[in-house]
Amino acid sequence: MDWDDFKFFSAVARCGSVRAAARDLGVNPSTVTRRIEQFEGRLGAKLFARTARGLVLTPAGSAAADKVQDVEANLGRIERAIREEDQALAGKVRIAVPEFMMLGGVLEEYGGVADAYSRITVEWLFEAAGPALTRGDGDLGVEVTASPPLDLVGRSIGAVAVTAYAARIRPGFASPRRSSRWLDWLPPGDLGAACDSIRAAGWNDATVVSRCGALSQLLALLRAGAGVAALPCMVGDIEPALTRVPDAPLVSEELWLLIAPEVRYARRVRLLAEYLKEAIAAKASELTGGTGSAAVQPDG
Repeated sequence: MDWDDFKFFSAVARCGSVRAAARDLGVNPSTVTRRIEQFEGRLGAKLFARTARGLVLTPAGSAAADKVQDVEANLGRIERAIREEDQALAGKVRIAVPEFMMLGGVLEEYGGVADAYSRITVEWLFEAAGPALTRGDGDLGVEVTASPPLDLVGRSIGAVAVTAYAARIRPGFASPRRSSRWLDWLPPGDLGAACDSIRAAGWNDATVVSRCGALSQLLALLRAGAGVAALPCMVGDIEPALTRVPDAPLVSEELWLLIAPEVRYARRVRLLAEYLKEAIAAKASELTGGTGSAAVQPDG
């Protein structure tokens, strides 16, 4: 079934002539004639009678025209409903945000958004935004990457810095710089590469005593003095039990805001994308390690 056949048929039935239908559709009259003849040939029925007064609907054509008009009316209602849904500040939005941003306070002002737009339900996805959006499991998100997926709509919105952290010196604790214990964290994407760079800069020979899939696990082990680990500065700097390891390098990676192309014009998605962009801009200094507490020189 080719819906264009019905479009040409409906235009001729409505306008009363091939020329008028051609003007309505923005095509040549010969195109309209050819499409109608092909449609009648495929149906095996005459839809129009050629008379001195022009084209006149046959009984079969008249019955078809009534039904096509009903379909067009229904399609118009469906189109309006889709447009209203797309532009409504209501419905579900799936957002993929790195765990470190949630723990670091990027969303601390989100309560105001939730109050103002209570008809929007957000599903927070704790995974890399690129794969989630590419699979169709998300609408927008933030990802640490220098190479965002080409099939998503995106923009670079800042950077995140990573360095080494350890527990503040207490009796019985070794200097974090001299620690032979490394706590591995397995974040996705380029954030993992940044953590690997930190380890390679000073702890290649350290023993990996733990591997953590969740940032909360890593923080608990760091507070307990179990070793040294790489952390985003916006998380490590606000932890009172932790300190930056002196002379550890600061490695930065790009942050990208990504949107699935099929929802890029949805009003609720645009609203939340703009909120995320502004929230991240407000935390730019913390993200890049510029306002974190100064590293505490360990004793001994």
